Amino acid sequence: MVAKKRLGEMLIDNKLLTDEQVKQALEQKDNRLKLGQFLIQQGVIKEDQLIDLLSQQLKIEKYHPDTYPSDDNLSGMIPFDIAQKYHVSPLRKRGRLMLLAMVDPLDIKALDSIEALINAEVEPVICTEREMNQLINSLYSTRSRIGGVLEDMETGTEMEEDVKLQMTEDVQVTEEMADEPTVVRLVNRIFDQAVREGASDIHISPQHNDVQLRFRIDGKLHEMQALPKS
Repeated sequence: MVAKKRLGEMLIDNKLLTDEQVKQALEQKDNRLKLGQFLIQQGVIKEDQLIDLLSQQLKIEKYHPDTYPSDDNLSGMIPFDIAQKYHVSPLRKRGRLMLLAMVDPLDIKALDSIEALINAEVEPVICTEREMNQLINSLYSTRSRIGGVLEDMETGTEMEEDVKLQMTEDVQVTEEMADEPTVVRLVNRIFDQAVREGASDIHISPQHNDVQLRFRIDGKLHEMQALPKS
């Protein structure tokens, strides 16, 4: 189990920040942000510095994608909404021990909740925010934020072929469709996931049977879940 030592104390002990700097950061940060997130956002420390510090101080492993290939079987052990809530992703399960990727291995509440959920011991593996987003998107791709909206669309009332044809010909109907709650949710989810993935561009390309969705991440285009043509 991870030692219950505060991040501020570690930063001071390792002379990365002074006691006064930590105090000021705690006073200035939004209550919704954790200290590490705030310091990274403000450029006070780099994410790599924070990860190295936590890895060394807590004696926990840093995540490497080559070491932990995605295992679809693990998605059933931790529900998608729980993985998102605690920002965790299962990496490997052996007996009563699960290796769990975490951005914040100091989150004792998350560790305790996951252990109670799976009835097994959890060993954290620290990763970056971007790595976590990629892990969750890969492991829960069929139940991603975008996927959830698409499921709602698919389970809704099917449109007759003549209505679909009218939609392609009637601009007013198409504009009204754009204001539908499900469509608005879908667009919001696309933007939300793009931000989480660190995408610089969103490419939406209509194809014959569906609509291709791609994110440009680190200069490369990555295929996302296709959208229905309708």
